[in-house]
Amino acid sequence: MKAQAKATALPPAGFEIKSVKAIAEEKLKLEEDAAKANPQLALWKRIKETLQGGEGQQYWDTSMKDAQIPELTGYLVEQRPKELLVAISDKTTPELTLELETPMPGKADPGTQLTFSGVGKSFSKEPFMVTMAADKKDIKGWPVAAAPAKRAPAAKKPVHRR
Repeated sequence: MKAQAKATALPPAGFEIKSVKAIAEEKLKLEEDAAKANPQLALWKRIKETLQGGEGQQYWDTSMKDAQIPELTGYLVEQRPKELLVAISDKTTPELTLELETPMPGKADPGTQLTFSGVGKSFSKEPFMVTMAADKKDIKGWPVAAAPAKRAPAAKKPVHRR
């Protein structure tokens, strides 16, 4: 760009410096398009941004604590006996813990995409974590546990008489 500026006194055709307003409008348009493409992710980003803001605790207490949280989609980061740690914004950073009354059947690999809903129980700003109580029936995308192999009945040995 410097070499081009030295060679000609005028900028090339179509060159423009965008105003702050134009940049903000473009960013808003991109966010709106992303929200239309993935409304669950857009909802989660708004929730997370609000919880991390100055009024986060008040928002939690009045809108999310003990309330049914709408369906979200995320990725399994870690499976514990009665907990699932889930990432939503990316595939690796846990942001949400699903507490279960009983363990999920079988095992799922990290990165498994899950769709779930639950009831808000607690949250912390640092490190950011939302905890929800969830029922197994409200978790979709869990791999079907392999049924234990059925054993063939033991063959009877003939009785030998002497």
